[in-house]
Amino acid sequence: MDTLRIWTFMALLVSISFATGNTTAEDAEFDFRFDEPSDGEGSVDPESIIELKVTIENFLNEPREYELFITNANDLESNGLDVWWSNDGQDELSSEATSLPAVDVADNSIRNGITVTVSATESALYGTYNINVKCRDKENSDPEGNKQVLDLTINVNEKAGVSIEVDGGGSTEGSVDIGGETTYQIKINNDGNKQDTISLSTSSNDWDADFNDDSITIDAFSSQIVTLTIEAEDNIDYGDKDELTITASSGNDGNVANTLELTTFVRVYYGIGLTAVSNNVVGQPGDSVNFNFQILNKWSESVSYEIVKID
Repeated sequence: MDTLRIWTFMALLVSISFATGNTTAEDAEFDFRFDEPSDGEGSVDPESIIELKVTIENFLNEPREYELFITNANDLESNGLDVWWSNDGQDELSSEATSLPAVDVADNSIRNGITVTVSATESALYGTYNINVKCRDKENSDPEGNKQVLDLTINVNEKAGVSIEVDGGGSTEGSVDIGGETTYQIKINNDGNKQDTISLSTSSNDWDADFNDDSITIDAFSSQIVTLTIEAEDNIDYGDKDELTITASSGNDGNVANTLELTTFVRVYYGIGLTAVSNNVVGQPGDSVNFNFQILNKWSESVSYEIVKID
């Protein structure tokens, strides 16, 4: 009796297992999966392009027509990534569409090489992004319920970049009084695709020069303004100048830096000084007499002048 019960129980388990296997096979009418790379993940530099490929396998004994979508293309575009279907597994596509309305797969067949092209623009932000792709059987009575989805993964590589300029397109030349100080508003640009801490330094200058902040953290593709104060010495003359080089260095990449050269002149007193050498000259009636004057050019460069007698 016990033996009979055991055999009956085992037969029941086999029957259940067989029934369950049939159910799984019937539910899987097709398979939507990664093709190349096999893990669905790739990396790309800004201003570069990469291709990711998917596969559709039709398990049915009849040909089917499938429809494919990229469902988050707008979100990716806001992060500097353009994505589109570029190949349907047979032909290159001329349009950069985010949907494929008809992909035919023969019965019990596989369509490989269905390609998503990813273009990382100049403004592509560093990070990892999912590309949501969807496949559905157009001939199924409930195509949306029958859909399958995949998340392709794209890694945007880091690119560091720094530039520096006088804010507002201002001049790289300035002026200062003897023993005085002057300031420049310097615009630091993070041209990289990742937040960066940029360090600032000066070189080749004789006069004192200081930033209000010599280490600044700037978001990707953003700018920040710092103030550079230059203090002139007391023992300088009109027309003297001091040349200075600013270096802005990326904290993300030690090989990335940029420079800006500034020239500061000693500010002159505007105008010309006119001083009589002598105020009194002796002469007889009818004689010509000469008055001598000393003329002081108060500019830092040569000038032309005219003296006019005023009655």
